[in-house]
This record gives sequence, structure tokens and C-alpha cells, in this order.
Amino acid sequence: MRDGSAARDRWVGIALVAASAAAYSTAGFFTRLITVQLWSLIFWRACFSALFCLGLLLLADRRGLRRGFAGLGPDGWGAVLCSTAAMFCYLASLRLTSVAHVAVIYGASPFVTAAIAWLLLRERATRTTLAASALALAGVAVMVVGTRGAGAASLAGDLLALAMTLLMAAMTVLLRRHATIGPLHMTFVCSAIAAVVALPLAWPATAGALDLGWLALFGVGQVSLGLTCLTLGARRLPAAVTALVATLDVPLAPLWVWLAFAERPTAADFAGGGLVLLAVVGHVALDTRRRR
Repeated sequence: MRDGSAARDRWVGIALVAASAAAYSTAGFFTRLITVQLWSLIFWRACFSALFCLGLLLLADRRGLRRGFAGLGPDGWGAVLCSTAAMFCYLASLRLTSVAHVAVIYGASPFVTAAIAWLLLRERATRTTLAASALALAGVAVMVVGTRGAGAASLAGDLLALAMTLLMAAMTVLLRRHATIGPLHMTFVCSAIAAVVALPLAWPATAGALDLGWLALFGVGQVSLGLTCLTLGARRLPAAVTALVATLDVPLAPLWVWLAFAERPTAADFAGGGLVLLAVVGHVALDTRRRR
């Protein structure tokens, strides 16, 4: 029974992290669609996310609200700060370079996460995870070559995307170490901090009714859903596996922009994205077979 329960828990973790990757992958679509300046985008997006999470928390457990925030602890607050900083880097990088290139750099996260997990948790990745991560990295390399050839990326966007990757890797490991972090509490705090930081540089009144509608969908669907699913999924999986499944963002992010706008991925983007997908699906299949 214990093995069956652990297997189900693992599948739930994989599904949650995959859902998180799908939600996060829409960031490029929304940043291209919404025309307000960057700080206004961050402010309104964070406000809608914070209000949505607070509403759910009040409906679910109003009496335990304060207890949930107090229970974040050092690891929880570390994860909050990493997530908030990563969000700023992520959205800024999407405004400076192509969506495909940001996704490509984030594709290196399994290796980064595995290294941080080993340093902090002494959690060694399995050979299957390392092999799948190597295949995902090969896909990233293919996409990098194609993107550089197209001359789409700027140095500032590259550096911000790299910083985002490091911060998300650290957050994943902290969530793994502190498995009792409330996902809605964490998402609310991240969003509230982001709104307060962005407000002095934002021009909130410049957002029209249509932009506000898209910003609400951005904040609730992409931020609240993405971070909540990631928080719930990361506590069920080894950190390296969480990062590997999260690389589904790599092929999905350019896809949405390609379908909606003229930012067409190159042949190298398609080939590299296919390798990343193969790495994730292959890892899940081999790991399931090994456990059986």
C-alpha cells in the first residue's frame, strides 16, 4: 500500500508541475498582448493575483489565515523572495528578447537545480534524471544555435533570463526542503511584494479596460495557478525531477506566441523543443517502468 500511495503521489506531483509549466509558458503571450509599460504590467498582474489568492484564503480558512503566514519559516520566505525576484527578471527579459530565447535559457534549469539540491539537501539525482537532463540540455543547445543565428537576443535579456533560471532553481530546492509551505499563502505574499515594489515606477492609470481584463487573466491564470501548482508539486518530487518536468515551458512558450503573433520559431526551435519534450516524456516512462 505504501508503494502504491507513493506512486500515486509522484504522479500527482508530475501532473501539478506540468500544469504549472503550461501556465508559466503563457507569460510571453501576455507580455506581447498587453501594451502597458513593464512596471504597470507587473503592478496590475500582481494585484489581481494577490486579490484572487486572498479571496480563496478567506473562503477556505479565515481563522487559520495568520497561522499560515507565520508558518512560512526561513525556507518559505527564502522561496518567496526567490520567486518574486525571478518574476521581475522573467517579465523584463520577455520585453527585451524573444520568447524562444528566454525559454531556451530556462531549459538549463534541471542541471542548476540538481546542483543546488546536492549542495543544500545532499539529494543526488538518479541516472535516469541526469540522462534526461542531458537530453533536455541538448535540445536547449540546438535552440540556442538557431536563435543566435537569427540575431534575436540581447545581452540584457540573456542575463535576466539566466538570473531567473538560478532563482527558480533555488526556489524549487527550498520548496522541497520546506514541504509544509501553503501554496496560496506563498503566492499571495509574492504577489503583494511585487505590487508594492512595482507601484512607485508604474503608471496604473494608463491601463485601459481591455488591458485590465487581460491583466486579470494574466494574474489569476498564469501567476496564481502556476505558482500554486508548482508549490504543491515540488513537495512531492525530487528537486531535479521537478525542474526537469518544468522544462516543458521551453517548447510551449514559443508555441503560444507563434500561434497568436508573428514571432515564428525557427526550425532549430522546433527541433530543440522536441528534444526537451522527449526528455520529459522519456524520463517519466522509464522511471515508471523502473519502479514497477
